[in-house]
Amino acid sequence: MNEIELLMEYAKAWNNLDTSYIRDLLHEDFEYTSQWVFETMHGKDNYLEYLSGKFQTILETGAIPEAEIAYYRYAYMHKDKPCLVLTQGDRKVSIIVQVANGRITRADMIGIPSPDVAISFGIQPR
Repeated sequence: MNEIELLMEYAKAWNNLDTSYIRDLLHEDFEYTSQWVFETMHGKDNYLEYLSGKFQTILETGAIPEAEIAYYRYAYMHKDKPCLVLTQGDRKVSIIVQVANGRITRADMIGIPSPDVAISFGIQPR
């Protein structure tokens, strides 16, 4: 799978609050970072456990996010970098990924550059 196809599945995971969409698409040595957390999370299983817990909390609060496919014209030395834009209430963040051999090897939750400058395709995969 290419980067866009993988992001589509990642968006489905968020839009359905279900990690099964990405379980087989993450590399075993997957890494996750967030600009709001100082440490990198290592390992596919650790991330899936974390994300499952996050999804459960979201379900309990009822503040369901919407994930859509977008891209940044320029981000982190990449031109036309695909991303997800997650909107939850009035808060927006983006997720960019790194891909190798058809799997997601890394995901970064970012607020800089702003999700507001990402160009949306208007696609919210279900």
